[in-house]
Amino acid sequence: MKKIKILFLLFIIIPSLIYGQKVKSTGTGFFVSENGFIITCAHVIDGGANIKVKINDKEYDAQVISQNNEIDIALLKIDYKNPQHFKVVNFSSASLGDRVFVLGFPLSDILGSEIRLTDGIVSARNGINSDQIYFQLSAPVQPGNSGGPIFNSNLEVIGVAAAKLNDMVTLISTGAIPQNINFGVKSEYVSQKIGSYMLGNGNIRNMNDAVKATVHIISYEAVEQTGSIINIVNRTGYTIYNVYVSPITSNNWEEDVMGSNVLRNGQSVNVRVPTTTGTRNRYDIRLKDSDGDTYTKNNVLITPNLTLEFTIRDLDLFTR
Repeated sequence: MKKIKILFLLFIIIPSLIYGQKVKSTGTGFFVSENGFIITCAHVIDGGANIKVKINDKEYDAQVISQNNEIDIALLKIDYKNPQHFKVVNFSSASLGDRVFVLGFPLSDILGSEIRLTDGIVSARNGINSDQIYFQLSAPVQPGNSGGPIFNSNLEVIGVAAAKLNDMVTLISTGAIPQNINFGVKSEYVSQKIGSYMLGNGNIRNMNDAVKATVHIISYEAVEQTGSIINIVNRTGYTIYNVYVSPITSNNWEEDVMGSNVLRNGQSVNVRVPTTTGTRNRYDIRLKDSDGDTYTKNNVLITPNLTLEFTIRDLDLFTR
């Protein structure tokens, strides 16, 4: 009889769209050091063109330091100092029946972006067919929990939420619906593959600390679009949150072409603006800062590889 694969990886496809990219999948990750190192599952970021880490409703660009598809683990790095981070201990310290907790962002398109906690026990020390990389737990997990920390009563990570038994495939294969059979990657395999030197000593003292050390991972895939890429440089002295484009003199400011990016003073960002033939490839470009102040350049001729520098002189004094 042909062997049927019945593991279901816990990523979730979400048909959301932002300017220039769309969400491919979302999952969970957690800090393992105070200087921005984050562990998640490899399948959460696999194939993503742009990986973001969402903290307090802001998204930070993530660099993939290492990715191991064999054990489904990835290490990310963001430019963010996070005081709270988990201590990763060896799974061998866990016993059958030990209580465990899982934090994550399951089914975020349905449940929302609030972090959620489930608990259960260590149900088995190995995975399907006695797979040594995984262990089984009874704490409920859903799509979106992938990459989340599995931690013990001492708030120490013993594994990473990775998979669950696929209900429908199991029903077809065996005639029975599985009851809450979920799997995590054992912590010792995590430290072996990413290098223990990346791991901090941990400072999680309570569940509130654990929540602060757990983050939402969003993997975007590129969307092919028409239009020209221009480079916006922020010299205003303030942080810019929105960039808008309008056909000249129409005052028809369309969607935020910067998407979820934040443009701090001195930084630049590439954005896509519409272009057509003739005189209509002239546009007004407007930036908006955190106080709602706007900075505008009017009658800009859009050309390939155009760079626009905005300064305090471009502040719209009458739109404050």
